[in-house]
Order: sequence, then C-alpha cells, then structure tokens
Amino acid sequence: MIKCVKVYRRYASNVLALLKKHGLLNREYKVSHDKEYVYMPVIQGSDDEIRVVLRDFEYELVDCLPEKRRKHRDYGYIPSYDLLGDVVVVRENVLENISREQLVNTILDLHPNIKAIYIKEKTIDEFRLPKLKLLWGVEVGSVVVKEYGLLFKIMLGKVYYNKRLSEEHRRISIISGENEKIIDLFSGIGGFPIHIASMHKAFILANDLNPYAFVSIIDNILLNKKKLIGNIAVTRIDAREFTNFPSLKEYFDRLIANLPHKSIEYMYVYDYLLRKNGILHLYIIGKNLEDLLERISKYSDKWVLEKAAKVLDYAPYTYIYRVDLIKR
Repeated sequence: MIKCVKVYRRYASNVLALLKKHGLLNREYKVSHDKEYVYMPVIQGSDDEIRVVLRDFEYELVDCLPEKRRKHRDYGYIPSYDLLGDVVVVRENVLENISREQLVNTILDLHPNIKAIYIKEKTIDEFRLPKLKLLWGVEVGSVVVKEYGLLFKIMLGKVYYNKRLSEEHRRISIISGENEKIIDLFSGIGGFPIHIASMHKAFILANDLNPYAFVSIIDNILLNKKKLIGNIAVTRIDAREFTNFPSLKEYFDRLIANLPHKSIEYMYVYDYLLRKNGILHLYIIGKNLEDLLERISKYSDKWVLEKAAKVLDYAPYTYIYRVDLIKR
C-alpha cells in the first residue's frame, strides 16, 4: 500500500516543496486532494525522515491509492508543436511522421493536464486565420498565453498568433524610444503595442481589420493595464484608408508592418505615415535579402536599409525577414 502525507490545503504548497527538496515525494504517483486535504504520495520507508522534515506542520501519514503517473513512451520522434495555455497545436505535416494515436499519447505524456490537441491544417483568408481541427479533448474557445510577464488572450481559429514572435515583440519594444509615436498597421492581438507600452511612455496606434483581432487588442490592453506606462489607441480600418487622414501625414516615428505575404504592397502607406528619418519594420517573405531589397526598391527609392534579419523559417530555403528601413 502506498503512503501519503495528508495535510490541510492551506499548508500544501509548503509541505510539497519540502518533500520535493528532501527527495521524499514519490514521483511515480500523482498528488490528489479533496475539499479540505491534499494527499502527497511519499517514498516507502521514509516515515522517520518525514517526521523530521515536517515537524513544524500538522499532518497525517495515511494509506492511499494515488493515480499512477503516465510514463513517457519513447517513439523515437517528438513532434514539433505549440503549447498555448492548456491547448497544444500541431502542424498537419507532423502526421506524415507519426500516427494520430502516437501523437496524442506523446503529447499527453509531455503535458498531461492539457484540455485539447488541435491540428493546424492551413492558414486561410486575408486575416491569416489558422484552420484548426480538434484531434483530442474538448473544444476550447480561447486561451491565455504569457510573454515576458504580459498576458494575451487568444481566440483560437479567429485571430492570427505565432508564439515564435514573442522574441520579436520584445526586440522591437526594447529599441523603441520614450515619447515615440508608433503605428502597428496589422496588429493581430496587440503583441507589439502592448510590449512597447509596457516599457516606454510612447503613443501606439494598434490597427487590425479583423473584428476579432480588434476585440482581442482591447481585451489584452485590459489584461495588462497595470503594467502599461504608454498609451494605446485601437482602430479597425483597411490600412490603405490611413492615407485619407491629412492629420496623420508624416506623423509617426516608427511603423510596424507585420503582414509578410502582402506588406510590400503598402509601401506608399508607410511613406505617407512616417516622418522623415522615421523607421519602418517591414516583415516580408523571401529567399534572400538581396532579392527583397530589389523588390522594395521597385516600389520606392525613399528607403535606406538600416538592418535586416531572418525572423522565422517559412518553407525550405524561404524565410520571414524583418527589414528595418529609414525613410529619407
């Protein structure tokens, strides 16, 4: 029979930490609880050590039947996936290397407390929405993820989100300046604006045409309001329409254009909105930087390259670049 330390729930976190520290927790079994007590499985024959370690706590050592932990199955292949809150998203091509059953079992071994596993079949329409198919679990409408202590609510299948861009959100926020006027034309859930506003007393205009993204930006501002020192305004209009506002002509110091498939089509909008010597962060898909710079030059000769970097792999020999340009 397995032995468990039975303690009041109010003591549970401290007792659990001590049992782990002294190697007394039996990790083959799960910790359980009821309304009043927590039951922690312990190593057989450790009664005397437990008595010493937990001398300052009120507890009982009782017989118990804890649930055994699932052992990791070694299939020789761990799929690439994104863990978003209590949901895992796996790209469809993963199923070329592993069966559905093996995929589910492997993910559950690694993350036994998740609620759902989705297959991302493709990205659709102008809003870059992921088409998600439930593989295991229950349908989940939204999740909350964390980036550098900031919280973001994601409406699954209704907004674009790529957790691999969290470093990019932070990088742009670090190089942004105090009192800058910044516009993010294709803001998604508000990653760039919220990161920037958490670090700088700047003004950021966050725009996205997707109605769900528009709502998400507002939700995420509210989620992080105690951490924001900058101001964020939110709009939902076609980026081209900004050229109809004379008051915004050459108004902004910095512009973020994260729409890799089509960002180059809006070069005249960036020119309209950015002041002289303003900075454009252009996210664009290409095979190499030389090709990208040639394409950009066909749209305008007003831009000087400051810096460029590969941000994400997109396809074999094809990447998403961030090209930092200064307006002449």
